[in-house]
Amino acid sequence: MSYGTATEVSQLRSRYTSSGSFTASTIPSSTAVTNFLARGSALIDVMLAREGFTVPVTATNVLLALDDLAVGYAVDLCDVANSAGRFYDESTTPGNPLVIMQQELSDWFEKNAPGLERMGATRTKSVMSGLAFRTVDNSGDDSNISIFPIESYGNKRKNWDPS
Repeated sequence: MSYGTATEVSQLRSRYTSSGSFTASTIPSSTAVTNFLARGSALIDVMLAREGFTVPVTATNVLLALDDLAVGYAVDLCDVANSAGRFYDESTTPGNPLVIMQQELSDWFEKNAPGLERMGATRTKSVMSGLAFRTVDNSGDDSNISIFPIESYGNKRKNWDPS
């Protein structure tokens, strides 16, 4: 599933269109813009999955946010195809545009994952997934001792509730 539309991209980069639409003869072509959206959408789905969300997302407000991300990704690639935009001058934005945009998406998802969940995106992986703990010792007996006992760090346990 692709987020965003070529029409939305053309509205933001009309200077690259022919009478307001991407065509086979524009740079980028209509096929290229569709592919930009598909690639951006695939990266978005990867980031969603990494953060534990069910893909595809169906929550309407979350979809609007994801559409904006994909359209922004495609707009940047339209600029790259035309040697324009924020990646045109490498002295101000050095590096591979695709790597930079992927890192920006990753940062966005890391910061906004809790909000996406609160807005209705289904999250199947807890933020606590992978947190190490154990409830039994090496012999299989129940244990309430932390994997990293406080004594390991040179501290002493203190009974705050003396009887």
